[in-house]
Amino acid sequence: MYKISIITVVLNNKDTLQETIDSVSSQDYEEIEYIVVDGKSVDGSLELIKDYHPKFIDKFISERDRGIYDAMNKGVEMSTGDFIYFLNSDDTLYNSRVIGSVVEGIKKNPQYDYYYGGVISQNIFGSQSYNILLKEIPDCSIKLGQNIRHQSIFVRRKLFSQLGGFSLDYKVNADYEWECRLVKNQKKGYFLNILIANYNQTGFSSKGTWSQYKEKRSIIRKHFGFLAGLIFSIKGFFKFTSVYFLRKTGLAKYVSRFLNKIRGTNVN
Repeated sequence: MYKISIITVVLNNKDTLQETIDSVSSQDYEEIEYIVVDGKSVDGSLELIKDYHPKFIDKFISERDRGIYDAMNKGVEMSTGDFIYFLNSDDTLYNSRVIGSVVEGIKKNPQYDYYYGGVISQNIFGSQSYNILLKEIPDCSIKLGQNIRHQSIFVRRKLFSQLGGFSLDYKVNADYEWECRLVKNQKKGYFLNILIANYNQTGFSSKGTWSQYKEKRSIIRKHFGFLAGLIFSIKGFFKFTSVYFLRKTGLAKYVSRFLNKIRGTNVN
């Protein structure tokens, strides 16, 4: 039986942390190690964490860090599971059967290095809007800037020893840079055609600013060369301007609904 280490990083997010913890504690799979890394919260988050420790939260620390990726690295160092999964403090697991379903997928296909599914990006274009991201992402797409949301990927813990932790050189794309290392080192992933989490897309890393595109371009050039970076720049420019236009005109949520409909996927 595989042990799954779930890591939640939090800083002053008490209002949504409760739902995150509840979505983990309600799982019907038992071999879960739940770790919470707190960045010295002062809003009551730490007290909430203590209320759930040790019954539902197995390990926690509360100390200052150098940002979310530093905190995620601390969680990795604390973990002892076979696989590592990150769930942000304003995200929730899709349902109570998710972890068990993932483990079943791993058992049936044990030869892979990492496993991933889909997420529902909530509030992507304002309150109550959502976008369903449920598709296989080949290596060639990762090389050109498509990343697997860290709320949907389960990675063998030993890979962090082999490839190192998240780089603190990147402000918002360190998880993507780590996935580039997976591809560059020929690690193989398996797509599980299931929804993993509800992903609250209101954080800074979800804003899609041009500086984020530039940071991602530098990562692509570093790992895959100038041509890959150029292709991403062209694609990134059109995506950035299109999304900006759709948001400004209020059309974005209607386009999102249409895309979800033709994908044939719903959130029920």
